[in-house]
Amino acid sequence: AECGGWYGSKVWHSNDKYRRIIYQCNNKFRNKTGCSAPHLTEYEIKEYFIKAMNRLITEKPEETASAISDGIMEYLNSRK
Repeated sequence: AECGGWYGSKVWHSNDKYRRIIYQCNNKFRNKTGCSAPHLTEYEIKEYFIKAMNRLITEKPEETASAISDGIMEYLNSRK
């Protein structure tokens, strides 16, 4: 976030048909000014992640493949 805070999940319209999960800065309503960073939907976060991964894979395929396999192995080893 612009203020340096972390984003957290919030539920909008929790009890009606418009219910959805959004992510916004946890400092959004602190103090009088708060944080002006926009909220993000779960869909937007997934889209940005896919675009970033596709870009990384396209621009640096060898490094990306290595990083992914290392990450998978680290995860599997941590579960032992």
